Amino acid sequence: MTPIELLRWQHEGYPQYHRARANLLLHIVVVPMFLAGNVALVAGLLTAAWWTALGGAVAMLVSVIAQGRGHAIEPTPPVPFSGPGQAVQR
Repeated sequence: MTPIELLRWQHEGYPQYHRARANLLLHIVVVPMFLAGNVALVAGLLTAAWWTALGGAVAMLVSVIAQGRGHAIEPTPPVPFSGPGQAVQR
């Protein structure tokens, strides 16, 4: 799937997979946490600030787990990943 196709697929499916208000509120917190974790991980690795890198990795992991729990309360479950490559892509 090309990046444009992936974005189109995600955009079209968003209303179907994000109906629960609690999940949307959770996403408001954990998506920025995931992005901040990305920045902290990269910055920590580039500057050899290992605690920063570790904190970023932990923030990303907590965010992914929280998003998984949020999607578990949705009436329509998310489409399962077909493999590790697709999990990284999505």
